[in-house]
Order: sequence, then C-alpha cells, then structure tokens
Amino acid sequence: MKDDHTDRSENPEDIAFAQAMRDRRRFLRTAALIGACLVLAVLYCLALDLVVLSNSVMDPLFLTCDHRILDARSASYGLYVHWDSTDIVHPQLMLNDSIPVPESRESATTFPLGDLVKLQVVLPHGVESGLHTGDLVLTREQSRPKNPETAQIPISLDINGSLLSNFHFSVLLCSALLLISILFYLGLTLATPRPFGKLLFADPLRPDAPYRSARLKMRKIAWLCPWKRNVLPLKYIWNRNKIRPRMAVVGYLLFLTRSGDPQLVIVSKHSGDFQRISMSDWQRPRLDPKAGHQIGRRDTMRQDRAYIYKSHKLDSIVKFRFDHRLY
Repeated sequence: MKDDHTDRSENPEDIAFAQAMRDRRRFLRTAALIGACLVLAVLYCLALDLVVLSNSVMDPLFLTCDHRILDARSASYGLYVHWDSTDIVHPQLMLNDSIPVPESRESATTFPLGDLVKLQVVLPHGVESGLHTGDLVLTREQSRPKNPETAQIPISLDINGSLLSNFHFSVLLCSALLLISILFYLGLTLATPRPFGKLLFADPLRPDAPYRSARLKMRKIAWLCPWKRNVLPLKYIWNRNKIRPRMAVVGYLLFLTRSGDPQLVIVSKHSGDFQRISMSDWQRPRLDPKAGHQIGRRDTMRQDRAYIYKSHKLDSIVKFRFDHRLY
C-alpha cells in the first residue's frame, strides 16, 4: 500500500501530488491500524467464546438417599432413569462423571448404596427445552432380604434455553464488534474514490485503424480490500483490453478524487518508456518522432494531454489518453 513515487520538484502539480500522497499514506496507516484492532478484537471474542463453550458443563447434582438400611455398605442397587415421555430427547445422566445412567431396567447400573454418588446432568445435542420429569429407580441387586426391592426418586429438570444463552454478554460484544467492523468497511469504501472514465488507445503505425476505448473499472479484489479501489495497475488495463504491445512497465493509475484527473504513476520503466504529447499530436494520423517529451515518475492525466508508450523489446508504440466521458 506504499505510494512513494513522487517527483521532487517545485512544480505546483508535484507539490500538490506529494501532499495528496502523504495524506493518503496517513489515511491508509490509520485505517490499517483500526482494521487490525477490530479484527483482533473479533477474533479474541470468538476464541474466548469457543474456549468457554468447550469447557462448559453444568454443575453436578449430588444424589442423597434417605433410607433405613442397617447394613448399607453391603447393599448394591441397580440404577436407571424412567422418563415420563419417551418421544423427545432428554438430558443424559452420568454417574460419577463417567458411567451413563441407562433408561431401561435390563441395563441398570450397579453401585454400592453406602457410597457417595455424584449424579451429573449432560445436555446432548438436540435436547428439548422445557420441563423433563421422571423417576430415578433403584432396584435391589445384592443386599439383605429386609432391604426394599425397589425405590423411586422423582426428578424434575427444567431446560430453559441453550448454552449460548449463558454467554449473552460475550455474544453481544462480538456482535457489536462485527457491526463496528461493517460500518468501518463501509466508511472506508465511501472515503476511497473508485475509477471512472475511459482510456482511448490508438496505433501510430496504423493511422487508418479506429480508436479503441477501455472503460476504467474497479478490480474485483477491491471489494475485499477497499483501499485498492482507486488504484488500477497499467498491466491490468493492458491485459484486460488486450492492448498491443503488452505492458512491460510497473505502474498504475491513481484516482485521488471522485471527479479530478487521475495520476499516471510509474514505478519502474526498464523495458518501456512514456512520453507526453499534445492533443494536436494525438489527432494527427502519423506521429512525429520528436513530438513527445519524457515524463518523470508521475504525471497528471489532464484532458489536454495524451501519451505514448514505447516498448523497448518489441520496438513498437501505442498512443493513449484519458477521457472523463464514458460515451
């Protein structure tokens, strides 16, 4: 995003261009800093949400049985859960963090009744919101005959919303940052002018050939990178319109305002050269070899100026000029 190619002269055009380039670099640095901060803030919030969600579990529920079994340590009971409704997805009950509590008597989990039992509630994917009611059923597996054969403990679990509802502040913060990012993108888009007008091309070696017109359009990458909206590389224009000779110079057109004349900025011209000619030379069928004069690293493409591009390797030339009008 550097545009350090300015002529160091006392020409008023050069002074105005140098000031415009300094303002543009300052604007791009500020925009890049704000954009980077917004992107990092959004990524931080998203990463924080993922970490919190991945480590989120409900606090375990502890099951306490009030019984009158004399020898409780030697009593073993099977445990399963019986839900009142069977056509919906219910919460999953875990015994001591690792053993799932089955929902049928045939696969009941056996545990010593005298030990402290931790019952944990896990919400699987697709669990229904609302009230889940049922019974924890204890069936006697091994104990004295005096111990009860079965025991039922009513349970009621109210599932009100998903896990995301527990992190509403972080979600709102992330949404606010995304909204600010969208507004920043729109502001950057509105603050950066887009190309307009057209380039007219002519072949001096073929005076009978008609002029070619190339409408200057914004590149597709500029929709993703709005700071590139007002920059059109010369190679992009040449290749898109199949202009001969092919562009061998590194340079671009820079639109600093929405209606002003663009700047022709030359970065490197090892294998090609640019010369400025007058409008009278542009209109002549045949070009005078001594008509043009060399331009520096940049030139304002005013309406009364035209240019010649000479390719050293191909030993050929092409005339072109900028026109505000599209038709």
